Amino acid sequence: MRQALSIYSLLLCFLAPLSAATLELHHSQAELRGPITLLIKNVLGFRPDGVRNTLAWNLRLTEQHGIKRLHFGDVTASLVCAPRATPDAPGEITVESDRPFTLALRRNGTSRSFAVKSGTSHLQF
Repeated sequence: MRQALSIYSLLLCFLAPLSAATLELHHSQAELRGPITLLIKNVLGFRPDGVRNTLAWNLRLTEQHGIKRLHFGDVTASLVCAPRATPDAPGEITVESDRPFTLALRRNGTSRSFAVKSGTSHLQF
């Protein structure tokens, strides 16, 4: 009898081939794929809002993680958070964007917004 895979096992299977749990995806494609949308929102913690030109990111994971070439509104951005020792530890975040946008970061109940410019930015939060 085959044993059913847990959600954790499925995520590991999905993330294993990806370097540092980094995804490359167009947001409209995410809308078409329910499980990927759930991964982006609930596991990685991203909430894009193209209408408001804002990206919210809840930093819960401690290992290096992020997303490459996320499209929301007119913005295309790649974001990576470096590994952290604990969930309370500040994160070093690298952002590459083709247009300015607002990045709303959240970590353990603390929030801060950054005005991200076009190009590469390095943030501490």
